[in-house]
Amino acid sequence: MMGPDFTHWHGMYEVSKHFYLEFLPAVIKTASLKGPKMKKKYEQKVQKLLARDEHIWLKGLSPEEAARLRETYRERYNQ
Repeated sequence: MMGPDFTHWHGMYEVSKHFYLEFLPAVIKTASLKGPKMKKKYEQKVQKLLARDEHIWLKGLSPEEAARLRETYRERYNQ
């Protein structure tokens, strides 16, 4: 149970899943119960948080980055 795959799937994956897919939407939903101004305020706070460098992976790869990655794998594995 200390293997990297177990640690990943039962560690950071679950933390990320609950944080991004449950906690942050719950913050916005709870703020919306106080009114549209509060909802907008917390939507902006969440967007500001997600714009930080440590959350950049959520945006995924650009088409150019994906093409470079595919080319790297083709070169590495001679395919």
